[in-house]
Amino acid sequence: MNMEPLHRSLDLQQEELDPDLFAATLAINYVAYLINSGGGNSIWPNLEATLHPYHIERFVTCLVEIARRTNRFKDEWRKLQQYLPSIHHAWSQGQACFEANLLHAKIDSGEMEYFSIVDFAIEWYAYPAAQEAYQDELPYQKWFVSGYMLAWQDHFLSEDEISL
Repeated sequence: MNMEPLHRSLDLQQEELDPDLFAATLAINYVAYLINSGGGNSIWPNLEATLHPYHIERFVTCLVEIARRTNRFKDEWRKLQQYLPSIHHAWSQGQACFEANLLHAKIDSGEMEYFSIVDFAIEWYAYPAAQEAYQDELPYQKWFVSGYMLAWQDHFLSEDEISL
């Protein structure tokens, strides 16, 4: 995506900066960032702050419709929308991989002990599986890990532990 025209709309040194254009450009940049980061704000998954793919999908779908009506940023929002099926697929693959690993870990109590620790689950299970599934596609690796770790959280943490 050619971001040059968008970056010009963020130049605060312009004398006549359009606030609406500025806000729309920030929204596009932020959604692109979320798509590239697996729905979160950090390299290490923050289970409470990570978005589900459908959160982004709902927002982008709404903005594609607004862009169509206003004839502003149609191409940028459509390009971002094109990533949604792939991120949803990667996220779902992460969830399915967790379920498969859980079945395997249930057979071996020693493995289950490690599998139930968040750091081990991420480093020894989620990341290697994501790298195998999406070798050169870092955003999809991140979505895979997000899906995996959400399934891990749902299985191993109680509601009280999640809210902490």
